[in-house]
Amino acid sequence: MVIITDGLPAHKLAFNQIDLEKENIVVHYLEAHSSDQLQPLDLAIFGGTKRFLSIFKTIFRLSPAANQILKIYQALHQMCSQPNCLAAFKSAGIVV
Repeated sequence: MVIITDGLPAHKLAFNQIDLEKENIVVHYLEAHSSDQLQPLDLAIFGGTKRFLSIFKTIFRLSPAANQILKIYQALHQMCSQPNCLAAFKSAGIVV
């Protein structure tokens, strides 16, 4: 398994607690201050999710909290399709 992450100290601490070689895990750290240009989710998923959230129609019979949960679920469900996820990794140059 390959994990691509930023250099957040909490991430490094978590990985230090795992025997990466035994678990067959390779960790690649992104360069500092480059995550907004290199992270696949930032490039292709979160932008679309934010657009969807802005046009979500409130269901007035639901509570504000229920509307918020439904809105987030629907946005992520729509944006995290297999084609969108593949496009995210392609746009980051991770998958050709």
